[in-house]
Amino acid sequence: MIFLQIIYNKNARHENLGPNYFDDSSDILKDNMVLNILLVGLDEIESTQRGRSDSMMVASIDARHGKAKITSLMRDLWVPIPGHGESKLNAAYAHGGINLLVEVVRSVFGLKIDRYVIVDFKKFEDVINNLGGIELELSAKEVNFINTYTSSKRLTGSGRMHLDGNQALQFARDRNDPTADFKRTERQRSVIEAIVSKLKSLNFAELMSFAGSVIGSVKTNFTMAEVLSLAKNYKKFMNYPLVMNRIPSNAECKMINRQSVLVADLNLCRNELLDFIYERKVNLYDGGTT
Repeated sequence: MIFLQIIYNKNARHENLGPNYFDDSSDILKDNMVLNILLVGLDEIESTQRGRSDSMMVASIDARHGKAKITSLMRDLWVPIPGHGESKLNAAYAHGGINLLVEVVRSVFGLKIDRYVIVDFKKFEDVINNLGGIELELSAKEVNFINTYTSSKRLTGSGRMHLDGNQALQFARDRNDPTADFKRTERQRSVIEAIVSKLKSLNFAELMSFAGSVIGSVKTNFTMAEVLSLAKNYKKFMNYPLVMNRIPSNAECKMINRQSVLVADLNLCRNELLDFIYERKVNLYDGGTT
């Protein structure tokens, strides 16, 4: 724990959202048994230019039902962005950083975001490499895509394979499919599942060593006390089954302002997301909860 505190204080990077930014509000569903963490993957290196959030997921630790839940928020979803009209969901980060992205997620989905973790894609490679790579099931088509863009050694055939950081990154960014981002977000969830599976195989010392190697690669608003609390309870959380979801579950692809976007019923998206995370029906049309 002392080791983890030292590396956290030395390396962790934060983005100040203000002391009250994550406070509860009357229109946000809150549940102290569920921790919602917004995971953001960036397509640009922030030190040179703020990019769009190429990947957005909500990781929910549901202590009530003993589950860990990952929900992909599709980047092309057409949503209202305060001060910027309507645009793709991933434009919120480019316009206003994590502050605006959290605000949009709260307003569109009615979801309380407790914490966030941001990583750019170059550092995502480092996270995978520091974990010793991951195991994924690949089709021949996916192998061919990875080989086309990777800087690592070529893969051959198909089936279950060991991927390093760059190969895993190319897999996660693969949109070479008729369903485009629908399949892409599925691949990203597979990567998260593979990371969690690898983490479950580590003992406590190995897990702390891994945390020390990657904590400088992310931005987060987790406090040191919260990191230590999660670390102390890691065995319980690691035993939670991992379940996956995607929002929207159904959408229409349209051209708006000369760009391809996903148009969906945002009220339905909100209900489906809250139903999945909290496992209860939330009727936001009349403000009631059952």
